[in-house]
Amino acid sequence: MRHRRLSSFAAACVATPRTLRHAARLATGRAAPTWGYVTDVEGDTAFWESYCRLSAVLEPGRALDDLALRPGCHLVFGGDSVDKGGGDLAFLDSLLRLKRRHPSRVHLLLGNRDINKMRLTAELAPPPSALWLPAAAHPGVYWRRSGATATPAGWLAAQAAPLADEPSSRLRWMLSDNMGSPRAFELRRSELAAARGVESGALSDRDVLRSFAGSLQRGGALRSFLQAGQLCALIGGTLFVHGGLKPDAVGSVPGR
Repeated sequence: MRHRRLSSFAAACVATPRTLRHAARLATGRAAPTWGYVTDVEGDTAFWESYCRLSAVLEPGRALDDLALRPGCHLVFGGDSVDKGGGDLAFLDSLLRLKRRHPSRVHLLLGNRDINKMRLTAELAPPPSALWLPAAAHPGVYWRRSGATATPAGWLAAQAAPLADEPSSRLRWMLSDNMGSPRAFELRRSELAAARGVESGALSDRDVLRSFAGSLQRGGALRSFLQAGQLCALIGGTLFVHGGLKPDAVGSVPGR
């Protein structure tokens, strides 16, 4: 997967600035600044570091927490910031620092892996909150109606070691069964442990839960990313989205 992403990135490094400059000249008659593009980092800080080292739009030799754009350059991040690489918090911190340094020249698109975390604020509200739905009463998510683990009760029953029906277990079910990120819970535990200089075993499931929930609270990393992001960006006559855009979607509004 990483080799494919690096190949896509290498092609984008060469083609995207040229394509965008040409599009901007057609639209404005003036030469456009250089644009960089990267997407689906998914918390992979090694991949992000490689991009930063090779990028033509970032100043060379800077640490990930002190990145800066070259004069006149812009960066588009195409979405999916978290879930699979084990460095979710570090990547978000790096990207948000860059956005704060260049608010008008860094463009953050929201991907499915970013937007789907918004459900955590409601579904992980601990009992006795009226929002909490016990596992026995939970029907599962609408896009996954079959399978032994499609409901929280089915997932709990399938675990080798018994788990209580509580928010940390619900988060594990959500990530592994219907968010496509089965390793995200333990990867966050490892990232937190490394940041605190302790062994992973020193952190409880509730510590991991607090990290996920806290990232969506006011001032939290993921909430800040969602607030700074956008669903699409029209730049120099080129429309950037996460995923794809079908021809029959142009000119239409969902629900009308």
